[in-house]
Amino acid sequence: MINNSHGIVGALYKNLPYDPVNDFAFVGFTGVAGLVLVTRKDFPANNVKELIAAAKAQPGKFNFSSVGNGTTQHFSGELFRQLAGVDIKHIPYRSSPASITGLLAGEVDFTFELVQAVLGQIRSGDLKALAVTGPVHEPTLPDLPTVAESGLPSFQVMSWYGLTFPAGTPEPIVAKMNNALHQVLAREDIRTALLKVGATAKTSTPEELRQHVINEIAKWNAVREKAGIEKRE
Repeated sequence: MINNSHGIVGALYKNLPYDPVNDFAFVGFTGVAGLVLVTRKDFPANNVKELIAAAKAQPGKFNFSSVGNGTTQHFSGELFRQLAGVDIKHIPYRSSPASITGLLAGEVDFTFELVQAVLGQIRSGDLKALAVTGPVHEPTLPDLPTVAESGLPSFQVMSWYGLTFPAGTPEPIVAKMNNALHQVLAREDIRTALLKVGATAKTSTPEELRQHVINEIAKWNAVREKAGIEKRE
């Protein structure tokens, strides 16, 4: 099983002990999970346009947290910084709970986080949700717009999950597993179970997952280069 970290790792490291594309026989997606842009409840912006306006009016004043350097949350913030053209600082924490606690305590101004991780704080009013990061509205936050709808049409980030075999696995085996994956993910009980943990069932062909990995590596490599983040050994 691979996820969105597979693409970021492929963009971030110089000398991986494996090829993130050619060493895998991709089977297909299993699901996707959205992220949400959240601020502390007293932050002076109520939507993405107001956040961008505030950041442009006071360059360098605002910051965003992540669960660590080189994570999806970090790169989401870097992509936002680049597309919005704002001067914001990155504050890395060591875990998701630490990042959320820092936001609740007012140590940082906003963050990008998995919906499920902050849904309770959004519903309680302790955090303010501005937009979701995916291409469509989230089932658990149906009234919240996407970042793309909010003024940054090129912005899209999703946490995704896929199944693979090692490279060289016979194609009939890959095809059989892909077919089984479609059958399982069509089951209502499975789709409901995924929704309960913040994911939406998604299926694909093996080639669609392979191309997605290629695209993700290219996307995050471009973000890394523009942000001036050096590749790791």
